[in-house]
Amino acid sequence: MKNLKLGLFALATALVLTPVAFADPIVGSLDVGGGNDQWTTTNITFTNVNATGRDFTGTFQTVFGNGTAAATILTNPITFNDPDKLIFEVGDYLATFTITNAINIVYDGVDFLNVTGSGYLTLAGYDDTRAVFNLTSTDTNSNRGASGSSGYSFVVTTYGVAVTPEPTSLLLLGSGMLGLAGMLRRKMAKRQI
Repeated sequence: MKNLKLGLFALATALVLTPVAFADPIVGSLDVGGGNDQWTTTNITFTNVNATGRDFTGTFQTVFGNGTAAATILTNPITFNDPDKLIFEVGDYLATFTITNAINIVYDGVDFLNVTGSGYLTLAGYDDTRAVFNLTSTDTNSNRGASGSSGYSFVVTTYGVAVTPEPTSLLLLGSGMLGLAGMLRRKMAKRQI
């Protein structure tokens, strides 16, 4: 019985002293917009990667406030593949949207492109969080942005749910339970002798 109490005490102590393994999920949405891009049915190229982050909600509003922030698109071009990544920076924060499901493309060939997809968003200090992505580009001269008159905007909206549980805590809990089960088994074996 003494070993059982000692084992339970050790397990409880390990759980209490283990640092929190979860960060917060990202919640809310952000909109990034800029100009000068070219597109086809398979990709979009940003000839001007400098953009503006705006319309922040949730986590993004906490980080950036109610105003705007300088943004830079670091993945260029974006190919509409699964998987693909859109890496962008807003202020001093690097974010990555990873497409994990098939995307939907609405494309008229001359002056409008809309791409939607789902995946997850990565932002330093937060858990990877499931999100949806919507990119729209229009060209007032109907030539797929070749004239530099096009404008683009992409909105990333999160579900507020972490992609996967953090494995370290689960491993610690599982190993503690296995150790406890082993101690009980030995104790029961000794009683039968």
